[in-house]
Amino acid sequence: MGIDVRHETERGEVTACISDPRMLLPRLLANANLKCSICVRFIDPYGDAVFNQAQLPALAQELRGMLKVAADGEAREHLEAVIQLVEAAKGRVHTYVRFVGD
Repeated sequence: MGIDVRHETERGEVTACISDPRMLLPRLLANANLKCSICVRFIDPYGDAVFNQAQLPALAQELRGMLKVAADGEAREHLEAVIQLVEAAKGRVHTYVRFVGD
């Protein structure tokens, strides 16, 4: 199972979701240099990681940087969709982006 990405309200209601049945995000994370990461390094293939409004700009920037390691078109498209979800979530009060691992 991959890592699904959700935009959620503070009550846990999902307003947008990107599923990852082909395990694209874990493969991208495995190829990324996470040493200098502020946010992305905490995305866990086996658990959840939740990012708040203050963290979303850094998260979006780091995800954009990962486009360099997107080896194939499918992985790149998936990552671009995740970036769009994060960008759309920025500035929306009392909402979070959750990465849901296995």
